[in-house]
Amino acid sequence: MKERYLRSVQALLDCPETERERLLRRQDSAMTAYLADEPEATEADLLDAFGTPEDCAARLLAECDPAALAAERGGSGGGAGPWWLCWRGC
Repeated sequence: MKERYLRSVQALLDCPETERERLLRRQDSAMTAYLADEPEATEADLLDAFGTPEDCAARLLAECDPAALAAERGGSGGGAGPWWLCWRGC
């Protein structure tokens, strides 16, 4: 459940790789701590706590340098697909 969520967030992080790795490590740590406190948490509980993967990715991307984001988005030729493509089916 956590891994699927993180893969969905990762797919939406169209930022430099070093930033993506840093942001995902931090999100992984936050989710691990949450699940340690709430071992019976469901998928709905994760969504309540962290929002949709799309919302989570947007919050994480807001921390990135806008110039680095623009360079990544312009240089890569595209961004990530919609979160729902992976969230339910990965």
